[in-house]
Amino acid sequence: MNNMLEPIIVDNFAGGGGASTGIELATGRIVNIAINHDAAAILMHRTNHPHTKHLQASVWDVDPVEVCRGRPVGLAWFSPDCKHFSKAKGAALVDHKIRGLAWIVLRWAAKVRHALIILENVEEFQTWGPVRKGKPVKKLAGTTFRRWKQQLSDLGYEIEHRELVAADYGAPTTRKRFVLIARCDGKPIVWPEPTHAPRESEAVKSGRLKPWRSAAEIIDWTLPCPSIFDSKAEIMEKYGLKAVRPLADNTLRRAIRGVDKFTIKSGKPFIVECNHSGGGHIADLESPLGTITRKCTTGIAKPLISPVTFANTCNSVGAPADQPIYTVRTGGGGGQILSAAQLIQYHTEQTEGVRAAGLDAPINTVDASNRYGFVTAQLTEFYGNGNPLDVREPMHTATSHDREALTLAHVCKYKGTNLGHAATEPLETVTAQANSYAAVHTLVVRYAPGIDLQHWPEIRALLNRYCGYTLADDEVLVIFIGGHWYYIADIGLRMLSPRELYRAMGFPEDYRIETDYLGNPYHKGEQVARCGNAVCPPMAAAVVRANWQEVAVWDIATLAELERRVAV
Repeated sequence: MNNMLEPIIVDNFAGGGGASTGIELATGRIVNIAINHDAAAILMHRTNHPHTKHLQASVWDVDPVEVCRGRPVGLAWFSPDCKHFSKAKGAALVDHKIRGLAWIVLRWAAKVRHALIILENVEEFQTWGPVRKGKPVKKLAGTTFRRWKQQLSDLGYEIEHRELVAADYGAPTTRKRFVLIARCDGKPIVWPEPTHAPRESEAVKSGRLKPWRSAAEIIDWTLPCPSIFDSKAEIMEKYGLKAVRPLADNTLRRAIRGVDKFTIKSGKPFIVECNHSGGGHIADLESPLGTITRKCTTGIAKPLISPVTFANTCNSVGAPADQPIYTVRTGGGGGQILSAAQLIQYHTEQTEGVRAAGLDAPINTVDASNRYGFVTAQLTEFYGNGNPLDVREPMHTATSHDREALTLAHVCKYKGTNLGHAATEPLETVTAQANSYAAVHTLVVRYAPGIDLQHWPEIRALLNRYCGYTLADDEVLVIFIGGHWYYIADIGLRMLSPRELYRAMGFPEDYRIETDYLGNPYHKGEQVARCGNAVCPPMAAAVVRANWQEVAVWDIATLAELERRVAV
């Protein structure tokens, strides 16, 4: 008779499969049971985890004893609905029933023995308390959480909890989450050591940890980015894309303020290296370049401080960002300008404190909304049809005319109080709502007297309206880059795609989100929703890996002892 029992793994509130993916990466085993009431969530989970038993039902309708069939549970993961705790919900009323979903943990803990329980939620989960008329009672905040935790302890579990940042474990998002670990097998609770840290931290500078991964790593630099001045018809004709036009005032404000912050006034040089597999790499100028091949594979975007010149007055000279700036004159429009790439955030339209960021840091937390826009570097033909040029390909034949223009980039966030950030930073939290992040491309073109200024008049009007500039109708703001004067000719904006958001969350590149296991298309809104509600796989993997090695195959005698302990 075989007296050894292999413990199973159960993922409650399984969603699109973020926790399950992390668990499988950590253990090398499949998740045995996945539970979720939502058909769309179960569909994506089944598509990517075909060997798991899927139960589309309320967690309260599932009998732990029946589904486990006498097998011990080595790991039970719980990620109950977080939106009725999250500060992202704002002033909307909360539902005490949804806030109470975590009570299911006690049901499982009482009816089936678990070696290991892990619960993941927003950090505000610790404020769980009574609700009256749809509003949490502030003076009782945390009372229900403490009672819930005590009851879990009374069932024989040792408990610890912390707040973890996904970027610390290799995900290119600053998503911060509450994680609770409970054990009843007498083994120690282990917290994973961070593998990454902010680029400017001592741990990174000393080489002990890797720098946070950046938004630039997850962005598809080849996707078209229509001009904010294009009409619906023009976007359809040029790119075959549907678009919302005209843009709302708040969207225009966020876009132009991001351009002002990250293109005109930004200050850190960076390199965008596009390799032949289509990826992008961001590095400081002090870092060595990759191997030089016969193709032109490296583009440099170096922020410069330059005096402002107007119209045909082109006698000023610029200075690199690491040099002292020239004397700032009063009157006459003299001033200093910085040029760089960026990310902008475009949800929660507020006029003050808008977010924007550079390309050298992780993206902020990714939630299920599409919140970021990307402003990127590329080459664009200045003649003919104005086609974008792939920086991985050789340059076109050089003639006596200037045929290329430079595009700088950042991410725009449509919610919250900031504009977004540069592409060198991680993405912020992705939520379950769509259209939260956009890519913003700022096209700068070589300036010469008498040339067609393209969209500069409209851009000048936006700078005056939203950024505090007082440029006259005959004035042109120019930027000194690489020995030449450039002016801002156009601004492009596109939403970050679902695939980019999944990359930011740390999902594997081959994770199927476009179609289900039958080949049917998976709606874009559902793709984003599953992403925003998901657990970051790298963080889940780190937590499980640190503790799973202590979960051994149980023998029947050990299981009987665990049952005896809980009965007592």
